[in-house]
Amino acid sequence: MNDKTMGLMLGAIGVAAFNLGFSAGKYPDDYIPVWTSQDGGDISMMMNTDEIARIIPVAPDVMSREDEGYVEVHFSDGKMYKVYEDFDEFMSRVRNSRR
Repeated sequence: MNDKTMGLMLGAIGVAAFNLGFSAGKYPDDYIPVWTSQDGGDISMMMNTDEIARIIPVAPDVMSREDEGYVEVHFSDGKMYKVYEDFDEFMSRVRNSRR
């Protein structure tokens, strides 16, 4: 292998390692993003998982206009937010955000 090929290979490895490290630490520890829709979109807020007091899955109500379930997230300061995300996925993100 010549010097030029070796330099290109090491440069590519360096760029890949930098990008992997950057994407792994994209959000601060103990915080998870909450998006504007289930399909992604813009981040509407960053949720501090240390402040979560209770998480309640709510099934869709046949008698109401809500056609999909959501998760009620209650915080230690008394606030409550509805997160329109699958309960298992949300719990997995909460668990993974904790140190």
